[in-house]
Amino acid sequence: MEIEGNPKPQQRHRHFKFGTYDPCKKDKQQFLLKAKQSHKIDIPIVSPLHINIKFYMKRPRSHYRSGKYSKLVKEKWQEVLHTKKPDIDNLIKYVLDSLSGHNGFFLDDNQIYTIYAEKLYSDKPRTEIMIIEEDEVKN
Repeated sequence: MEIEGNPKPQQRHRHFKFGTYDPCKKDKQQFLLKAKQSHKIDIPIVSPLHINIKFYMKRPRSHYRSGKYSKLVKEKWQEVLHTKKPDIDNLIKYVLDSLSGHNGFFLDDNQIYTIYAEKLYSDKPRTEIMIIEEDEVKN
């Protein structure tokens, strides 16, 4: 499935005397709605899962040429890896928290036994997710 928009990281929860506040709660709900629009699911998956995630981050303005060639990426920036913030572990947490639960794609993120994730630059920011369901646990 593909979710349009710049990938967001999980922000730290705020702990107060009377409970915990998740600053990303509304954003995660919107992320889940977008995911459900692109991929229909009736009930959450309960079997073990493998997940592939690709985060396509928006290129900074400095990667582009100037003048009449301003739509083209400079040659030295074409194959560069995304090693800036946000951290990939926080991006993964945001996606997994958004897609888990009784209304989500899987019940809990403890069902996930492997994750492959990468951050890339793109002119079209988005998050691509592939959920692979294992029918039985391998011994």
